Amino acid sequence: MRQQSEQSMLVIVKEPHKCTKAEICVFSKLVRLGREVQSQGFEELIQNAKTLIWLQVDGKTVGVAGLKRPRPQYGNRVFANAKAELPSDHYPFELGWVYVDKSYRKKKYSRHLIENALKSASGKGVYATSQTDQEAMHRTLKRYEFRNEGGPWPSGRNPEIELMLFVREAKL
Repeated sequence: MRQQSEQSMLVIVKEPHKCTKAEICVFSKLVRLGREVQSQGFEELIQNAKTLIWLQVDGKTVGVAGLKRPRPQYGNRVFANAKAELPSDHYPFELGWVYVDKSYRKKKYSRHLIENALKSASGKGVYATSQTDQEAMHRTLKRYEFRNEGGPWPSGRNPEIELMLFVREAKL
């Protein structure tokens, strides 16, 4: 477990099997607020993640993120949907479930979540998906050396929403 504090901010990074049920519940609740996750199989995906990250401000959890270990078929489908020319197996981790409570946005808190997720990747390749209209997240991803790969495609959960693929090369 890694903890980092800055004034009234605390970042907690844990492997899922070291989390309490209460921590998993808070994590799950915030991810669901982002409305970009299917309920079926979500708990299993959380348990399979490499790390889960919580951001607390003044003792309140205001943000979460995860470094996921996606199933190979999922990664293949994402890269195919984006028409990416890169093999998905070069990116064993997916940065995901990045969510900051609406009242805490525009304060650059997502940076702390992403920095800690990338530390957990140990220099291996990471990919992320983001809605096409989430320009602030795109800027943040680019800040951490992600680049857009391929083109947009309709979200499987909501065809009115388009997604984009971002990749970050391995840093070995």
